[in-house]
Amino acid sequence: MRAGMVGMGMIFDETYRPFFETVHQRKLYDPAFGVIDVPLVAVATRTGSRAKKYQDSAAGKVSPFQNFSGTDSLAKLLKEPVDFVCVATPDDRHFEAAKAVLNAGKHLLIEKPSVLDLQQLDELVKLASQNNVLAKVVYHKLLDPDHKKLRTLVHDRVLQHVNNGYCSLLEP
Repeated sequence: MRAGMVGMGMIFDETYRPFFETVHQRKLYDPAFGVIDVPLVAVATRTGSRAKKYQDSAAGKVSPFQNFSGTDSLAKLLKEPVDFVCVATPDDRHFEAAKAVLNAGKHLLIEKPSVLDLQQLDELVKLASQNNVLAKVVYHKLLDPDHKKLRTLVHDRVLQHVNNGYCSLLEP
């Protein structure tokens, strides 16, 4: 499954980067399908600077990928052989990017909140159905280091009988 990425900000660094690097190094295994590779094929960003910086630092950690920037970067990405596209732009840009992905017949993974109103959501659901592709909201905390540590503590029974919790997200 070949991936495209729209946006390379904090969410990319915290969630997608570790995923793509881990999968590149270790692959995924599914009993029904065997070993699965999920290469990052192309990225689309406004300026391309973060993507270029990542390309330079990620040699050997991920497969080489195309870096598209500018106002037509998403259109260029969608011409690449990607099976799905992850949209991790600022929230107010999710809808237009998601629409383009679905209209191109690509599967969509979109960060929360997926869109800003229910009419947009209805339109994306309709487009996914019309194009016979999936549109899903990403559960980005799956690979978050703090959440992984918490799950390990619960699994190892270090934490038992947790009745309540509180957390707060502090942006850097």
